[in-house]
Amino acid sequence: MFESLSGKISLPENGVAVVQTGGVAFRCSVSANTMQKLSAISEGTVYVFLHVREDALELFGFFDTSERRCFLQLTGVSGVGPKAALAILSVLTPDGLAAAVSGNNVKAITAANGVGPKLAQRIILELKDKLASSGANNFVAATGTIPAGGFADEALEALTVLGYPAAVAQEAVNACRAESVEETIRRALRYLAGNR
Repeated sequence: MFESLSGKISLPENGVAVVQTGGVAFRCSVSANTMQKLSAISEGTVYVFLHVREDALELFGFFDTSERRCFLQLTGVSGVGPKAALAILSVLTPDGLAAAVSGNNVKAITAANGVGPKLAQRIILELKDKLASSGANNFVAATGTIPAGGFADEALEALTVLGYPAAVAQEAVNACRAESVEETIRRALRYLAGNR
């Protein structure tokens, strides 16, 4: 229903951003990472997701589309609600989450408030399952552009887990190769954010 909100931004309390636009102030729940980035600006755009429940409408805000995409991937995991997804994105950036999933790093995910080892393992398992069903590895094997088993392949898988189409993820990885998986993912996410 809502894609983004642009206007004056205020941060009245921890975990909340208010965007004033068109005479209406929209209250959004945000991650600590988004809160930190928004604290440096007084006007701008917040990408949003409207969560509809029987008893409430909740608006969640994100500094960029990468974080929103991660949020949607996380809430698609069995047992992960919006608050848990926001807690995870408060301790992990999108590239950090991608690296944690591709590296089976349960400890990184359990650093989020209220996320235990079992839930972290389920997140890794289900996001990797989504990756496997996306056919990303078949795409890589068919094109031969990214060598299988290399760190670039891991970066491609991580971007696909975050919801990027395999072709788009491959273009970003090819344009942004670095000396490590984490740095390749970081550069690729910046590249993709600049091309949205």
